[in-house]
Amino acid sequence: VGGKPVRLRFQVSSEEQMHVEWEAMRRLNSDLWFWGFNAGLVFSAIVCTPVPLYHALVTWTLVESASCVCGNVLAFLLIPVLFFVVNLVVLLGNWAIKWSIVGKYQAGDHTFFGSYHICWMVMLVLAG
Repeated sequence: VGGKPVRLRFQVSSEEQMHVEWEAMRRLNSDLWFWGFNAGLVFSAIVCTPVPLYHALVTWTLVESASCVCGNVLAFLLIPVLFFVVNLVVLLGNWAIKWSIVGKYQAGDHTFFGSYHICWMVMLVLAG
């Protein structure tokens, strides 16, 4: 209504739930929270979007190193194995980052634009 968020829940909520909802409404009305949250997401997208390109660059670097050691034909045959190893390392890195940023996902109501929401969005961007 008038460009502002509207509270759509009309049934009686618990005191804690009402506090979470009103905090979310306050943050939705704040330009600082809105633009700060989205700037953080843009920054994480800029950092995380080229990750697949990094996979290819690291694989190519490993293939170049292998070709110097064991020749071009064997290095060419190692490309799938090296790419698998690079992706496995990235997967383990994503797992470690997930546990350091979010920890264990928790069921429940979390404040919109809150720290849990921000961590969750960063992990979505990182996952691609």
